[in-house]
Amino acid sequence: MICVQCRNEKWDQDTCPHCGLDEKLALLTKADQLRLAGNNALAAEYFTKFLGYDPDNSEVLKRNAGCLYFEAISTKSETWFEKADAGLKASLARDWDWSQGHQLRVDLSFYYHRLDELAREYESISLQNGPQQKIASEVLKIIRLTKKFKEAPPDVQVQISSDNEWFLLVKSFWPSALAIPFLLWLIYRITSASNAREDSNVAALFLVLMVIVMAVILVVYLCMVFYKRNKKKEAKEKKIA
Repeated sequence: MICVQCRNEKWDQDTCPHCGLDEKLALLTKADQLRLAGNNALAAEYFTKFLGYDPDNSEVLKRNAGCLYFEAISTKSETWFEKADAGLKASLARDWDWSQGHQLRVDLSFYYHRLDELAREYESISLQNGPQQKIASEVLKIIRLTKKFKEAPPDVQVQISSDNEWFLLVKSFWPSALAIPFLLWLIYRITSASNAREDSNVAALFLVLMVIVMAVILVVYLCMVFYKRNKKKEAKEKKIA
C-alpha cells in the first residue's frame, strides 16, 4: 500500500513508518497542500476521500465546498456546478449559520444564471417555522437584490479628462517656454552691445534691463493665471461628470 502523503510503501492504513501519518490524516494533509497550491479539483478529490472516514467533519466539508466552488467558477462546467452546489448544501446542512456558504451559493447561482431556482429554494425554507427561517429570509433578500442588479445594473458614466497634471502644465506654461529664452537672449545682446560702446549710458541700460526683467515676471504670472483657470475648469468638468 502506498502512503498518500510521502508516496512510500506501508503495510496497511495504519501509521506510515516514513512520515508518521495514518491514512486519514495523510489524506487531509495532502488535500490541504493541494488546496493551498491552487489545485482545487485534486484537493476536492482528497477531501472527499477523507470525508469517507469522517463524513460529519464540518470544517473539512467547508474546505471541500470551497475547492468545488472555485473549480466551478474557473471551468464554467455544469458538472462542476452540480458538484459545488451539492458540496455547499452538505456544508450548510452541518452548519446552517455559515454565512460565507450562503454567499457562495448566491455567487455560484448568479454566475451560472440559476438565481431563480435558488430563490425558490430559500423562499420555501423561509416560509417554514424553524431555526433556518431567519437566515433563509435574509439570504432571500440578498438573492432578490442580486437579481435586481443583474436585470437593471446602475448606469454609471465616467468621463476621463484628457487634461492630466502634466498636460495642464504644458498647456499653461508654453508661452513662457518661448518668451523667456527670447528675453534672456535680448538681455545678452543689449549688454554685449553696451560693453562694446565706450559712451554707453548706464542708466538707460539699467532701465532697459529692468523692463525686460518685468516682462519675464509678467509672462510667468500670466502662465500661472492660465494654469489656475485650467485647473478650475477641469475640476468643474469632473464634478459635473
